[in-house]
Amino acid sequence: MDSERELYEGAEVSLKENLESSGSLRKVRAEVKSEIMKVFDTNPQPRDKPELPESLLLINSLIQEYLEWNGYMYTSQILADESGMTSKTYSRQSMQKELQVSEDENTRKLPLLCSLVSTFKEGAGKISQ
Repeated sequence: MDSERELYEGAEVSLKENLESSGSLRKVRAEVKSEIMKVFDTNPQPRDKPELPESLLLINSLIQEYLEWNGYMYTSQILADESGMTSKTYSRQSMQKELQVSEDENTRKLPLLCSLVSTFKEGAGKISQ
């Protein structure tokens, strides 16, 4: 009986490690948390949220692009739901135009938020010198 239990426990540990390394366990945990939040939501009807000011919509769109680039799809969806931005977001091209950001080969591979942070860090380094 002990050998069966040890075999079961070993398989359980191996399965957990496999799910963790593939990212599946993190995804399932996020889904469960999202569903739990829906259950505890005291107002299940869609909320009439005021329309976001353009500046906040732009910020949320930058954050959402960053989240999705990192594969945080559920977090991105929760941001959209909670902020009321499900019907309107900025496209990457619109964000570039609004923020007057130019891109090159390297920056196209990253979210705009990363490009902005990098640009400001480089600028801050020039100012402090």
